[in-house]
Amino acid sequence: MSALNGTGEVYETLRLRAGVSAGRGQDGVHLVGYPDVRPIGGEDLAVVRALASGEHRAEEFPPRARMLLSGLRRDGWLVDTVHDGDTPVYTLEPHLCPDGDVYPHDDARLDENHPADSAAPANAADPPAGVRLSRFTTIAAAPGGGLYATSPRAWASITVHAPGALAVLADPGARVQHPGIGARAASLLRRDLLWSGLAVTGEEDTEFRVRQWSAIDLAFHRSSRGIDGAVGVAGGFGATYWGLEHVTDPAHRPPTTAPAARSATGLAAGPAAGFAPGLAAGLATASAAGSASESVTEPAAGPAVDLPRPDLERVLATDLKLTEVLRARRSVRDHDTDRPITVGQLAEFLHRCAATSDRPTPYGDRPRRAYPGGGGVHELELYVVAHQVDGLEPGTYHYDGYGHRLEPLARRAGAERTLLEAARSMSGARARPQVLLLVTARFERLMWVYEGLAYALVLKNLGVLMQTMYLVATAMGLGGCALGTSAPRAFQRISGADPLSEDVVGEFMLGTFAAEHQTGRDV
Repeated sequence: MSALNGTGEVYETLRLRAGVSAGRGQDGVHLVGYPDVRPIGGEDLAVVRALASGEHRAEEFPPRARMLLSGLRRDGWLVDTVHDGDTPVYTLEPHLCPDGDVYPHDDARLDENHPADSAAPANAADPPAGVRLSRFTTIAAAPGGGLYATSPRAWASITVHAPGALAVLADPGARVQHPGIGARAASLLRRDLLWSGLAVTGEEDTEFRVRQWSAIDLAFHRSSRGIDGAVGVAGGFGATYWGLEHVTDPAHRPPTTAPAARSATGLAAGPAAGFAPGLAAGLATASAAGSASESVTEPAAGPAVDLPRPDLERVLATDLKLTEVLRARRSVRDHDTDRPITVGQLAEFLHRCAATSDRPTPYGDRPRRAYPGGGGVHELELYVVAHQVDGLEPGTYHYDGYGHRLEPLARRAGAERTLLEAARSMSGARARPQVLLLVTARFERLMWVYEGLAYALVLKNLGVLMQTMYLVATAMGLGGCALGTSAPRAFQRISGADPLSEDVVGEFMLGTFAAEHQTGRDV
């Protein structure tokens, strides 16, 4: 074939899709690829084993196997690579079997009855005019080269290899000559884009149930649920412990000393204590992005503040019943500026929500808190932005759940004001909150364990923590309100944290009830 004009033979190679196995039971032999099952004849096992071992052209198999191959390809059991001469053009890789009986290649697909020679009509496989990529389709670099197209609404992905195929992927509706591939290969690619669900015709957002989804939300939902063959970063899904070699001590108890004071240049003057392992190296670099004048004029972090421990016997004796707390829970946005929350109340709240102790497990010591956490590693951390707390200096503190104390971070009053004002604006409150609690995730603690669903677990863990905070605040007679977002870059300015290692995932306002507060809109 000429690499410039695509005049070579167009043919396909086939192999069994990943994750499929064959088994013999009382009802005969079946192919199993969750969630799909397909019966096959026992005499077809040799063909299936060959397809599992690598790529083969259909003509390599005896004529009696052609019907089996056609059915397996039609039903989404085979990975199909289309070649134009010596050039692989694209690969269609199913993740599950397609719905329905629509198979668009019955009259034009490449097999022994329809050879792809120069006499075949070039547009035999072309779909209708007006084909375009679905708005849910995303394109990324493929690990082995080329571009990878996938969609949460598609049953298969397509990886394009040839430069001409990249042009077809960019505009599948165009009927123009593409360098490097012939018209036949381009037509097949257009047809497969439509068949797989990566491309559409007409208006795909006619129904509200489709229009309500953003592409990123639907992709996140489907991938984090393990739906449709989704895999993690190392090719697995679930608690695979795939990153074990990158974690020096999975059971590591985080340091509980305060982060080091910063010098006048904005760089940390000592080790980055108080942060997850591996964060220290990136801390100094991130800190350098801060304002030089801010780091010169504002005081460095002071000693840790030991918090009073609550009288849990009193709490048990006087607390409302759970059902009473559940019924009374509200989102309280406005705090009483004449009656600030006390450091004792804040201490009790933090202790009841996030006090941490070690517990032995078969995998070593794991942290224990009042709320559950996926994997039992508890990647969430609490930071206190104190605005109006009786008995506590304004500033930003990390809560050490082991030592029950607050570790002050170097003051960044401008960034703190940004966080507090963002909370006021986001909640619709009349004034800044007395306390803003920032919930961060130290991703390394969780992500080395789980593939494919780690961030979804972070959000689930955040949800149970938020409910715990709501219920504790209600039981204590305090006002709490979860927020939808805040100003995460301001936290990075204060902490110096590398956002790939630790970043804000949730915010919660806390304070005393104002005489008249807004409770009509729960977040």
